[in-house]
Amino acid sequence: MTSFYEAFTATGDWPRFQYVTARLWEELGEDPRDVYHQLSEHGFVHPAVPARQSFQLREETEVAVSLLGLTYLRAATQDIANFVGAVRYIAERAIKFRPSTPTEVEHLTVTSEEIRLHLKIDAGDPAVLRLRSLIREEAWNFRTTFHVQEHGPWSMVVIPEAARRYYEIHTIIEFMSISAGGAR
Repeated sequence: MTSFYEAFTATGDWPRFQYVTARLWEELGEDPRDVYHQLSEHGFVHPAVPARQSFQLREETEVAVSLLGLTYLRAATQDIANFVGAVRYIAERAIKFRPSTPTEVEHLTVTSEEIRLHLKIDAGDPAVLRLRSLIREEAWNFRTTFHVQEHGPWSMVVIPEAARRYYEIHTIIEFMSISAGGAR
């Protein structure tokens, strides 16, 4: 998982399986597919690809460490904190969201710039790109669309009713519990 994360921190995007394959052979001397399937069984990576469906794991497949997997990587501590802070910010925006007119439908849009400023991340810091990837992959349950400009700003349309549930989270475990349908 460390190889996945190192590639992620360098680029802000998760690597392709081809890259991971080369790194794992070099570092571990083991079949990367076996390693990936083992990590997949425990929920540490996504997409989850069971060994019996190995054909789904192609060279061009983008592979990522899941939120659960990130909790086991000391180097990911700040990215996890940024993710939790961003989710809380989105939830606060959802709570405060009021359409300007009772007769028109409006959408709550949250931008990367708002989140960057709220979290006090420096402009140009790759942490914003990593946060983009984490939100795009992990926060699908409270947004409808996700607009990305390559290595630039991003925004999402938020479902206020769904996002409000995350208002009081403080940990990634609380996020995952709510996402899985756990009571809060």
